Amino acid sequence: QNQKRSVEMVTVPLVQATDKPTEQEISDYYQQNQDDYKTAEQVSIEYIEVSLEKLALDQDPDEQQLLDFFEEQKDVFAMDERRKISHILFANSDTALTEATEARKRLDTEDFVVLAKELSDDKLSAEKGGDLGLIVAGEMQKVFEDAVFALQEGEISPPVKTEFGYHLIKVTELTLGSVKSFEEVKDKVKAAYQKTQAENAFFELGEILAEVSYENSDSLDAAAEAVGIAPEKTGMFTRMGGMDIAAEKAVIEAAFSDDVLAGNNSEPIEIGTDRVLVLRVAEHQAAESKELEQVRLFIEEALISEATKKQTLAKAEQIKMDLQSGNSLQELAEQANLEYQSLTDLTRNNGELDWQISRAVFASAKPKGDQPTAVQVGLENGEQVVINVLSVTEGEPSKAASDNQQLAKTNIARALGQSDFNSVLSALQEVAVITVNESE
Repeated sequence: QNQKRSVEMVTVPLVQATDKPTEQEISDYYQQNQDDYKTAEQVSIEYIEVSLEKLALDQDPDEQQLLDFFEEQKDVFAMDERRKISHILFANSDTALTEATEARKRLDTEDFVVLAKELSDDKLSAEKGGDLGLIVAGEMQKVFEDAVFALQEGEISPPVKTEFGYHLIKVTELTLGSVKSFEEVKDKVKAAYQKTQAENAFFELGEILAEVSYENSDSLDAAAEAVGIAPEKTGMFTRMGGMDIAAEKAVIEAAFSDDVLAGNNSEPIEIGTDRVLVLRVAEHQAAESKELEQVRLFIEEALISEATKKQTLAKAEQIKMDLQSGNSLQELAEQANLEYQSLTDLTRNNGELDWQISRAVFASAKPKGDQPTAVQVGLENGEQVVINVLSVTEGEPSKAASDNQQLAKTNIARALGQSDFNSVLSALQEVAVITVNESE
């Protein structure tokens, strides 16, 4: 069982400092903490971006080019023949073919949906009258598809054998395949043409950009002329990023890399699969200390906060000293108008207290005789807590713990015995005289 502790405690809230910091205190704090009051390092970049989307928009094909492309890609704009089907499955068995043949005869006069629910071994589709939904060529086993596409709407197949068993198949809906006219899909044809032409240009221009920007690493002018794309420029941004392209992680890392800050073009940066760019720094502002007047209010707040914590700590320390001098903690709390608590049978995992308090309670020394143990602990919000540990009740080991302890003792004893035996055996081997008797 867990150890239990009984305590009493007083929480000392923040004692707000009211004195305004002096000019000397503000100046000293500023000098000692200038690193905390620096402007963030910033850069702006110029970059050349090859974008698949932009290249596609730049393509302006005439009517004949689109017509030629449509003829070449006519299959892309065709609508496949689709059939909605239902089936009744007779799973593989010695009687499956016979059962399927008899069921096919019944379908001449009986409803397919009713019979599917009654007979089909495909229980999932059987609940829906055998419905398998719409299919197009290439989705099912070939022997099954061949049977499906040989049927007209409303027709039912003879038994069809697949690896699953025998099927009776019915086409319940038929949509014939068709090729849309050029006028119907003209916008789609144009978009597809633009993308196809842009993809070829995208990879070619990406290679040129990488090569020329590397060979002329001190400027983007040569690369811009080679790819025919004018450089763009961002506003200033920090290592936390900026707007648009400056929000991309890869761009931020490249912009603040040592090589680029030294004045060189970056390596090609890929953004997704359809954008690649090269950048260089247009303007760089190193981190600088802010002027005192810019941060005066922040420093005053920090100094007041420090003073508040010191005053709170001093008040808690005084209460602790008074407590150790023999005063009652409850009376001290009443005199100072503070919250007093008395808690009994606390365990390490009681969950009733802040973790800082619980840790302090169980890390403190046990009371000696009638003398409680006084401890003090600060909380994350700056408050202080004075604790008096009144008593400690040791837990009794559970039966499982006792059994484990006995097992550990047995194992240790066995290990020590084996060690002693090995030592004696080694000593005997060192002094032993061995004689070999060779018989004829």
